[in-house]
Amino acid sequence: FLRPSAVRGIMKLFYILIFASITLAINQQRVKGEQHLYVDTDDFDGDDADDYEIRQNGDQFEVDDFDDGDRFELEGFEKFSESHLWDLMLAFYDQKGPNSWAENIVPNVITSNPFIAKTYAKMLEGFLRDTKRKDSKVKLNESEPLYIIEFGAGPGKFTFHFLRALTELRKVLDFPFKNIKYVMTDFADSNFEFWLKHPALKPYFASGLLDAAKFNLLRSDSLTLWKSGVVLETGSLKNPPVVIANYVFDTLNSDTFQVRDGALLQGYISVGSKRRHEPDPLNPEIILRMDNRFDYREESPSEVYSQENFGEGLHLERALNWYVDHFAEDPEGGSFLFPIAGFRILSHITTFSVSNTALILSADRGTVNTDDFRGLFNPDLGLHGSFSVLVNYHAMDIWVASKGGFALTEAQDDNPLTTNAFFLAPQHYFDDKVLDEQFLGSSVQSINQERAAHFPHLLQQFSEQVDGFGPTDYHTMHLLPFPFQLDIDNDHNPPFKTLIAILKLSNWDPEVFFRFIDVINEQISTCSKKLLNDFLRGIPKLASNYFYLDPNRDLPFEVANIYFELKEFKLALTYFKKSFEYNDKSSSNVFNQGLCYYYLEDLELAMDSFEAALRLDSNNEDAVVWMDILRRSEGFTRRKLKPKPQRAAPNTVGEEL
Repeated sequence: FLRPSAVRGIMKLFYILIFASITLAINQQRVKGEQHLYVDTDDFDGDDADDYEIRQNGDQFEVDDFDDGDRFELEGFEKFSESHLWDLMLAFYDQKGPNSWAENIVPNVITSNPFIAKTYAKMLEGFLRDTKRKDSKVKLNESEPLYIIEFGAGPGKFTFHFLRALTELRKVLDFPFKNIKYVMTDFADSNFEFWLKHPALKPYFASGLLDAAKFNLLRSDSLTLWKSGVVLETGSLKNPPVVIANYVFDTLNSDTFQVRDGALLQGYISVGSKRRHEPDPLNPEIILRMDNRFDYREESPSEVYSQENFGEGLHLERALNWYVDHFAEDPEGGSFLFPIAGFRILSHITTFSVSNTALILSADRGTVNTDDFRGLFNPDLGLHGSFSVLVNYHAMDIWVASKGGFALTEAQDDNPLTTNAFFLAPQHYFDDKVLDEQFLGSSVQSINQERAAHFPHLLQQFSEQVDGFGPTDYHTMHLLPFPFQLDIDNDHNPPFKTLIAILKLSNWDPEVFFRFIDVINEQISTCSKKLLNDFLRGIPKLASNYFYLDPNRDLPFEVANIYFELKEFKLALTYFKKSFEYNDKSSSNVFNQGLCYYYLEDLELAMDSFEAALRLDSNNEDAVVWMDILRRSEGFTRRKLKPKPQRAAPNTVGEEL
């Protein structure tokens, strides 16, 4: 026989093993979310590159053995920024539209949540406060609109969260709220149509706070606003625009360079496919089976961009010279991407303002750490249905400083996301004189610090909201398997209090709610009344943060179930109706409304709901039973039955899970 202490030890080990397996399972599920999104194509370079094909299976990407001989060349060697790669990317987003995000093909949670939206709103608040300082370099005209322009708005989820955060700050902003105009832009018609129909965006369109424009970042010179008809173009704005660019620069044309033995070499790419033939060269599926070749040719930093307009060549040359100087004596050399399309777009957008200034807020898969550039290698294409590249925010810092502005960049290095703020300004805007040699080594950092000191409130908000507990830290927390430790020795220590704290920290983010929905449903019926009240106080904010995108994530339905479980039938009915409006027009949803009416003692509307449920699904047996109950309801005691809400399968009318 084993001693009791030994039995307890074995049982504890048993529980630990169970917990480890649960954590592993959760992590595997997490990998199916945003963590699977980047397949490092460098892993398949070299002699064996032709033996693999990356293919999509549902929401994941798998690498299969593939060796059928010939490589199909879609294009000969072209500069990386001018290659067929980018045409394939445009074709992907044009074809998929909002489904790119709804199906989790393209990552969006990390840059489209209430937390990062609040971060941006607070930085804007700091910037506006700086404009009211007596010695401010920026003086706003409060009788003119202040335009906030979002590049690549996609499905509009960030737009929604930002407008909610901005509206909450309306009484403390140092600018008339009625003159703030938010413009969401994208090039895909399907995205534009999605915005105009989305119920969460309609109130903002109706109020005049929100407008929209079709805008191709690579080809459009101006924006014509859909609602107001206003045209934003060179010299049209009295106030500097505020530009938001999340997950944008990593999908815009970049050049690639290497520094070998002190010489600059520009990268050329030949785009190809592992298949013998591609009848449609713009088929986005080619992205997942690309077989590319690279070639590098020596160039002079002064010649690469000498033909750029508006004197841009000087600033681009300074940035290139920084890398030549930095890696000149490094035996490993250096390899770096150069976001040329981003430079051109930002340079153009500043011309919209009569002062040639703009504030840029951007978060992306990028880096400012030059150690990431050490060594000779080809660009890493992160595959997620389409592809993306690592944004060289370090080069942006140099370029912005050379033009006359300053950059605020996130201090952390090991990040899946880098958040930045740039203030673009013309040369000598800050009354300083800089020489070419000041854009080498660490001098750029000093220039940025001196100029940023003119904006102390923006600087403070960046320090608190980004360098403190910022969007990357929030996302890291969001990906934890559980935000609490399992207490094996205390079965009466539920995690519900911790979950409420996490929800509050997230600003009641629906994504956090969905991550822990099973735990919440399990704990809500057993938690203390005080904890329950604390949770219920946050439900309205949680519900108001809901942006319908994924039909399998029906927040109003889940909230309705919670209220039904708590016998709050009036509130449950409200959210079942919202679920019906947004997504779930199933027989089960209408049946659930009938149950709520029944408990609210409105038997006539209950009967109407059960009949409607039966019309939607003639096989809904519960509806038949309850119609019969209501017909024989005289003298019937309702408390004898404890009906449960029906749960419809995603996108299925009347089918119960």
